[in-house]
Amino acid sequence: MPERDPPEYDPASHPPAEAPPRREFLKASAAAAGAAFLSSCFGGNGGDEAAPLPGAPEVDPLSRIDHVVVVMFENRSFDNVLGYLYSQGPAPADWPAVLPVPPAVPRSQSFEGLFGKSLDNQHASKKYAAHPHAFDPAAVPQKASDWSHPDPNPGEGFENAKEQIAGGAMSGFVANYAKKKPSGSELDAIMGSYAPAQLTVMAGLAQGFAVFDHWFGAVPSETYCNRSFFHASTSSGYADNQPADKWKNNTARTIFDLLAERTPRVDWKVYFEKPTSASEQTEYPHGLTGLVHPAVSGKYPERFVAFEDFFTDVKGGKLPPYSFLERLYGGSYDYHPPQDVRNGEEVLRTVYEAIRTSGTTGARDYTHNTLLLVVFDEHGGTYDHVAPGPAPAPPAAASPSELGFDFRTLGPRVPAIAISAYTQAGTVVNAPMHHAAVIRTLCRKYGLPALNARDADPNGGDLAFALNLAAPRPAAAWPAYPASVSPAAG
Repeated sequence: MPERDPPEYDPASHPPAEAPPRREFLKASAAAAGAAFLSSCFGGNGGDEAAPLPGAPEVDPLSRIDHVVVVMFENRSFDNVLGYLYSQGPAPADWPAVLPVPPAVPRSQSFEGLFGKSLDNQHASKKYAAHPHAFDPAAVPQKASDWSHPDPNPGEGFENAKEQIAGGAMSGFVANYAKKKPSGSELDAIMGSYAPAQLTVMAGLAQGFAVFDHWFGAVPSETYCNRSFFHASTSSGYADNQPADKWKNNTARTIFDLLAERTPRVDWKVYFEKPTSASEQTEYPHGLTGLVHPAVSGKYPERFVAFEDFFTDVKGGKLPPYSFLERLYGGSYDYHPPQDVRNGEEVLRTVYEAIRTSGTTGARDYTHNTLLLVVFDEHGGTYDHVAPGPAPAPPAAASPSELGFDFRTLGPRVPAIAISAYTQAGTVVNAPMHHAAVIRTLCRKYGLPALNARDADPNGGDLAFALNLAAPRPAAAWPAYPASVSPAAG
């Protein structure tokens, strides 16, 4: 069978996506010079538009990328992790004195964050304001509880998310969290967010490369459903995680199938943290992806490998075109509340540093031809102020959809950042994105058909929106994080 070439790139065929109802997206240019078609994918606030570099060819930015690496973390909303990434206007009077004021939004861009806004949820006749967690990240000794907000873990499933979203008002987070903390103490933690000074790796990379400020989860629910959509653009009608056995019936085709079946095939690997307990080894023999898509792990078991193999493959020049990285479900080295977020920071640091330094320590330089996407699977019950919009529903499942959900509404925003040599520092991508963006991007790059209406959605986004430089930034210009940021050994 002859090789299938990707479709010819045409900037006119890649227009800016229309904004879903209830959200207004501002039209302006990219933060810096790049291919001309990208100018409509970024937000602006009325400043001068950046012109393309002289002689910059209108080529598909994806043609410069040979490797897409996705590292997926768990259970944080955009506001909870990146809501205070940039300041807009003067610091409010109640800004915590122990925290430096975030930098201003880069010129000619807009950012949908929390700084300077009066946002709140009300519960039991009391108002709970959105706020940064007011602790000094450099305090000695460290107060471990500062790094584990919110504790306990908020409600995550479909019914919880429905209460939190409150019909688009985003006003039910405190009331829902009160069910986890009936004593009523520390309810404001659910409205709290980490400031950039507290998440130096995540925030530093978001400021040093590109942040997507309108990336939405696929489903207003929890982990399994959103991860299934991320790989297959459907959850086969399931709207909640449990019972876990039902996922054995999830036979939906995935991006992994499309890549493996292409002629010539496009290699991929899932790098997952292997469990140590016997019960977890039984439940997650191939990680979360294998649990949610058992047909895929059954067909391609050799492509599900240990998380540590990622670093070996980078050093050995064996990185596949598509890599998906995941930590142990419920493990301590993630951002999942109430885990210490510094452990998640350490995982992100090591993955990023492996790519940043690959040209100096490995058999192949992946620094200049790799796009690293950092994204979270779901909001995890933590506060976000932007209502999710509509999206096309995938084909009806063989069995009736759970809980009466029609899958025509996205989940709340999640943190998402893109890291690439072709990404200008301080880029903010305002274009609407959701969890089908990676499938959509890979299908366009390799000339593959869409899986269904969800990843065919023009509002699904494209990772090329973050590739706005015509010439690569040298690794020496990238932020460096050589030292561990984790409070735990190892």
